[in-house]
Amino acid sequence: MKSSALLFLSCSVVWGQPQKDRHVILITLDGFPAYALQDPALSVPNLRRLAREGAFADRMITTNPTVTWPNHTSMVTGVPSAQHGVLYNGLFIRETGKVDSLKSKADLVQSPTVYDLAHAASLTTAEVDWVAILDAPTITWSFAERPAISDAIPKEMIAAGLVSEQDIADFGKRNIIPPELCIPEPESPDRACPTAIRMAAPHPP
Repeated sequence: MKSSALLFLSCSVVWGQPQKDRHVILITLDGFPAYALQDPALSVPNLRRLAREGAFADRMITTNPTVTWPNHTSMVTGVPSAQHGVLYNGLFIRETGKVDSLKSKADLVQSPTVYDLAHAASLTTAEVDWVAILDAPTITWSFAERPAISDAIPKEMIAAGLVSEQDIADFGKRNIIPPELCIPEPESPDRACPTAIRMAAPHPP
């Protein structure tokens, strides 16, 4: 899991009817303590602007176990780990005693997610480096935690000169997402994550 993750839905829902000209974007910061966002010494102007102009939660009640995948899955299902079934950062294999992080979403998540419901309503969905989502049929556009150069979005980014094939090949090996791939520049607030832009701009709802 990298330092941040994005999940896109192409609309908001009002009176039960989806507005397909709008985007809902969920941004999570893995391991980021809630109090840090209130620290004036922390220079995150774009993050603060997004929180100010959108909606944010300054804390959350974690699920047990308090690790990345179970809690992120609870965010998109609205239920605890005991119900959605994700207990590790992957699937625990009893025979080997190891956790397999390359299992599909179908093998891991046992409850409907918000993106499942959005897709069922004929809405566009997308994800950047989300978890427990591999091969999810209800995700329209994906930039995976371990992207392949043959995937649609990485292929488009390479063709556009935004990243190189080596950048994509090395992405899954990094602990932190490199600035050229995802971190907005404070001096250029309109220059957001190229991966996110590549999804939202050429692929509108």
